[in-house]
Amino acid sequence: MKKSLLAAVLVAAATMGLAFGADKGKTVQFGRYYEDKAGKKLTPIEWTVLDEKDGRTLLITTKVIDAQPFHNKRIAVTWDNCDLRTWLNGKFFTTAFTKEEQAAIATTEVSALKNPRFDTPVGKPTRDKVFLLSYEECLTYMPTDADRKTFPTEYAIANDCYINTDGHAAWWLRSNGMSVTEPEHLATWGNFSLRHHHVDDPIIGDRPAIWVDSAYLKK
Repeated sequence: MKKSLLAAVLVAAATMGLAFGADKGKTVQFGRYYEDKAGKKLTPIEWTVLDEKDGRTLLITTKVIDAQPFHNKRIAVTWDNCDLRTWLNGKFFTTAFTKEEQAAIATTEVSALKNPRFDTPVGKPTRDKVFLLSYEECLTYMPTDADRKTFPTEYAIANDCYINTDGHAAWWLRSNGMSVTEPEHLATWGNFSLRHHHVDDPIIGDRPAIWVDSAYLKK
C-alpha cells in the first residue's frame, strides 16, 4: 500500500514537470538565524537543495531551526490561516534575511492539495515567501525515512523541540492531518507520524522552505 502510494506520487511529480536539479542534496548557506541555546547570536543557516528549475532553487533548512507551534490555540486550522505561516513570513523572514536576500526569495504559489492519508479539510492555496513542505512534496523530494530524519539546533531544543534517543527531531508539514487540530508531521525517525500532536503542541519542530534566485546563490 505504502509502496504503491509512493510510486503514484512520484509519477504525478514527473507529470507536473518536477525535474530534480543536478545540485539536489547539496548544502548552501543563506540568511542567518539563532543556533545557540540562549538565542543571542545569529548564525548562517545551512539549507539543503531539493530542486532547481526555471532559474530558481528550492531549499529546506538542513536542521530543525525552531519549535514554533503550528497555531497558538487548539482550534481547527489549516496552513492558510495558521500562526506558523504568519511567523515564518513575518518575524522569521525579517530576522533571518537582509533586504537583498529577501528580494532574492521568490513569492511561491503554495498548493493546498489533499493529503491522501487523511479525510480532513485542506484549506486554501496561498502565496508565500516562506512555507512548509506538503505531504506530496516531502515524499517527492525525500522518498525515504532516512532522507527525512534530521537533527535540531541547540536553539530549537531550548525552545522545547523534542528529540529521540538518537537526537533526531520531529517536524511539521503544511498538509492536513488526522484531525482538524492535528496537521501532518514527520516523526523523529523520519516516518509520517500516526501519533496525536495538536496544532498548539510546542515540541514539534520547524524546517522552513524557500525558492531562491539561483543566480543569487551562485554569486
